[in-house]
Amino acid sequence: MWLFLPFGFFSAVFVEKPQGNSDSIGGTFPDGAIMVRARKKAHLEELLRRTGDSIPVVEQYGSDYAYRIFLSRPRWTEIVARFAIDINYSNFKNEAHKQAGNDYCTALHRIWSTMYALQTPSPERYIFDQDFDQSRNYVDDPEDYDALKNAAWDEYDRWESQLSRNQGEEK
Repeated sequence: MWLFLPFGFFSAVFVEKPQGNSDSIGGTFPDGAIMVRARKKAHLEELLRRTGDSIPVVEQYGSDYAYRIFLSRPRWTEIVARFAIDINYSNFKNEAHKQAGNDYCTALHRIWSTMYALQTPSPERYIFDQDFDQSRNYVDDPEDYDALKNAAWDEYDRWESQLSRNQGEEK
């Protein structure tokens, strides 16, 4: 489960037998645990500060998420429910900018743009992030950029053809 809160991003997964002794991971979990991972230690520290939990943040360098905490499933459920109940903003990205700053908000805009492409496929959104107009930064050679852009248009044409065929079948 990915969870984006105004102050941080978290990835929560079930682990049957958490690695480490009970002191180093914040307790014992006979029924397994929810491992909550983050890319930034500050995100987990802020989560713990806001929930009042005093458990260690485990650092595991070399893994895709360097920071993690372990919680019981009931405790994780309470935390998620609390943050859902406490929503009091009308624009998530604006609130994230207030609470976590520009770097986190920029990452959220990129994620928003990527997910928007699922809703509204288009050649410009298929590969390139138009919100930031940094498409050319992804390639070293302008000819590579043109090739990627042409590939995006080709993919869009395939998507549009498939959509037309699907709509014809529905009639």
